[in-house]
Amino acid sequence: MIRLDPDAILDRLAREIPTDLHDDVYLIGSLAAAHHHRGQIELHGVNTKDADLIVQPVGNIAAVEGIASKLRAAGWAWKLDFAPAGSATTPEDALPDVRLLPPDPGAAYWIEFQGLPEVEQAEPVRRTRVVVEGGHFSVPVYRFAGVTARGLRVTPLGIRCATPSMMALSNLLGHSEVGTHRMSSPIGGRECLRSAKDLGRVLAFAYLGDRREMEDWLDSWLQALQACFPRSWKILGARTGAGLRALLADAQAMSDAHWATTYGLLSGKGVDQASFVALGRAFLADLVEPFEDRCRKA
Repeated sequence: MIRLDPDAILDRLAREIPTDLHDDVYLIGSLAAAHHHRGQIELHGVNTKDADLIVQPVGNIAAVEGIASKLRAAGWAWKLDFAPAGSATTPEDALPDVRLLPPDPGAAYWIEFQGLPEVEQAEPVRRTRVVVEGGHFSVPVYRFAGVTARGLRVTPLGIRCATPSMMALSNLLGHSEVGTHRMSSPIGGRECLRSAKDLGRVLAFAYLGDRREMEDWLDSWLQALQACFPRSWKILGARTGAGLRALLADAQAMSDAHWATTYGLLSGKGVDQASFVALGRAFLADLVEPFEDRCRKA
């Protein structure tokens, strides 16, 4: 991982993604959060390895292919260290993701594409085939990513970003347990649990967030969940905090969460693990549990 300036990345994407395709893509993850909280992020950057782009509307294969082709024409290279491009006979689950490296010599970050899920998607992840320059690739579509499309904010640079509120809800819903899956790339030399990294980021949003703004999270969460899961929102909402509770009850997983978060969004903030645990318990009690109660009683 390297420290990236979110505004510099957004500026580059705004210049190299054709203007007529800006409305088909938005940024999520660390860089979107760092841009939102850029006044509070130490050293005006964040340690991360990639920029995640979600392409919309649902099933917009043409936009993925168009943006990837335009970036390739601008000198971006395929990141194929995980697997080479596939063919028409390669199954979707064996295809590499669409990952592109900027043309700078020695660049240590890349962008990767995700898709927007359909309403009430049931699978944790669904893969969609795309073809760029004759090679076959896969775009992952995560079940709860749809909520991040709500309330997008347009940056002065012309690229839209997901809000911390919606990214927090997506991460909470996406991890109902700690699990055993670890990140494919170490964070600061440590192989952290994926759930710990994602749930830790939720707590980073809570730490960095404006308290007055966070008072509106319950309403915006409810609206997003109802829109994306009109049939199952009550069941899903009633267990929003399951993963966070499991994290708080698991000392090793919580250590991973603290490590990943203080290496990333909370770098330089001096948040020790005890304070991080206290932050998690307060966030659960003040925001998550009232949201669960609202969903149960609806």
